[in-house]
Amino acid sequence: MARASETPILTTEEAIARLRRAVHPRAVNFYAMYSSILGGIVTDPALMVLPLDDHIVHRGHGVFDTATLANGMLYQLDQHLERLLRSAEMARIPLPFGTEKLRQIILETAAASGRRDGSVRYWLSAGPGGFGLSPSECVGSSFYVVVFGGEGYPASYYTQGVKVVTSTVPIKPPFFARVKSTNYLPNVLVVLEAKDRGADNGVFIDERGM
Repeated sequence: MARASETPILTTEEAIARLRRAVHPRAVNFYAMYSSILGGIVTDPALMVLPLDDHIVHRGHGVFDTATLANGMLYQLDQHLERLLRSAEMARIPLPFGTEKLRQIILETAAASGRRDGSVRYWLSAGPGGFGLSPSECVGSSFYVVVFGGEGYPASYYTQGVKVVTSTVPIKPPFFARVKSTNYLPNVLVVLEAKDRGADNGVFIDERGM
């Protein structure tokens, strides 16, 4: 006798219901998201998702930047947006919209959050279309914006200082260090190694020990 499947096949309604039940407590700090896939802004954290076939997910072919939302204004947005566009050019990601529309979407997503303080992060990606390596399969580049609670440092950093160690994780080559891409695995490994050694963070060292 064939064994019955233990993995349910969900209807659309069941899947959406489970997404809402899966929202974790920290999502209370996720205030608004724009997705070019949806073509609009959502404020329900359960809907702040990306398609798995987007190359930003399975190939890391995406770039990002972050601006600070303070007293209802975005600090140095134009400079941050210029850096995002430079990274996108280096990563050969075409823009889905003109620069002014990208700027407008960022501002409108910040406004839709209803927050006066926080962080606004935005990504440009090669876009969805398949699970291969070449972005030629992508149907078009994508743009995402998220407004979330600001990432502050612990108070102890200011009162006791920060403990750092030199890391054994290989440093990024100069080109990839200049592209603010979504490939932050080396940075994550540096932090994990530092925590293992009782420190707060680590410092990359090149082949010359610099």
